[in-house]
Amino acid sequence: MKKILISLFCISSSIGFGYVYSSSLHTHDVHNHLGATIQSDSIAEELSIPELIVKGIVIEELPEVRRETGIYNPKVDTSYLVTPVKVKVEEVISGNLIENEIIYLQRKESTDKLKTNNEVVLMLNRTSDNFYWSYNFNDGVWQVDNGIVSSSTESKMLKGFKNTDATEFVEEIKEELNNSME
Repeated sequence: MKKILISLFCISSSIGFGYVYSSSLHTHDVHNHLGATIQSDSIAEELSIPELIVKGIVIEELPEVRRETGIYNPKVDTSYLVTPVKVKVEEVISGNLIENEIIYLQRKESTDKLKTNNEVVLMLNRTSDNFYWSYNFNDGVWQVDNGIVSSSTESKMLKGFKNTDATEFVEEIKEELNNSME
């Protein structure tokens, strides 16, 4: 009987610790960009999540670098590749920014790769080392081509903005954020 109780305790402890460890892998860490996708109930709620929303132009592609996930595992490489780009900020739509240039970190596997001279609207969160990530993977990356925005967003709140005039898109963001503060 004692062996059965000890076995049950060990199994339940393992399950509990496994759940806690697994949950920690799916939390949002702005330095390392771990996270589950964000689900919101309104456009205003979705747009209130990024710390910074800017319109700008990619002025330089920087060399690919490795970033650490913050998860220690001596058996596997837990780092990942990012391709930083320097963005000249033309307009701060939401948030606070003193600089007129930022470094945006795009994941190597991102489907919305930014290149020099791309005009963009970016919805961002700052990392602890003063770079920027998209607030939620592809949802925060909007490219402007011939005055029209496009994105690989999966956000049900933002999908309706695909193929919208860029000026209208920016004005709609401002309006939604203004309305949410009233």
